[in-house]
Amino acid sequence: MITPLIIIKNLDFVMRGGIIECMMTIKIIDVYDTDDLKMFLDNCGVSLQTFSYFDKRSFDVLNDHVLTLLIFDNDKPVGYGHLDKEGDVIWLGICVSEQSLNKGYGGIIMRELLSYADDNNLDIQLSVMKNNIVAYNLYKKFDFKQFKEDSDNVFLKRPCSV
Repeated sequence: MITPLIIIKNLDFVMRGGIIECMMTIKIIDVYDTDDLKMFLDNCGVSLQTFSYFDKRSFDVLNDHVLTLLIFDNDKPVGYGHLDKEGDVIWLGICVSEQSLNKGYGGIIMRELLSYADDNNLDIQLSVMKNNIVAYNLYKKFDFKQFKEDSDNVFLKRPCSV
């Protein structure tokens, strides 16, 4: 079993028009960090319409994750990502809160998750709702390829790039 290191990254970043006065932190979480995760989900807004991962799962599922991340903007959780081991498949999931969409957080989370996957030689799969065009385009930008679909979802995969 792959055990992630507990790391915290603090990043100041530049956006269109200058420096954003904030501290962005990426934090690895586990089943003991559910207060931050709960706060994120409570403030997610319409983003939960296309991210249903926790609809039928308890936070105990974090025990099965290879890696779980929260991204914070000024101590407020604004994004979530995971690599979830289910049998022989590693599933990627991400969500950015409604008020934080279109600020680059999805790409930041993707780079962190895929870097970890590549470092650990992991092939990744995901499913995305057909109506979630923004997420679909993000995944395509990171070289995910469609391999099947059903009535509601498209399934994509990305082999390890090492």
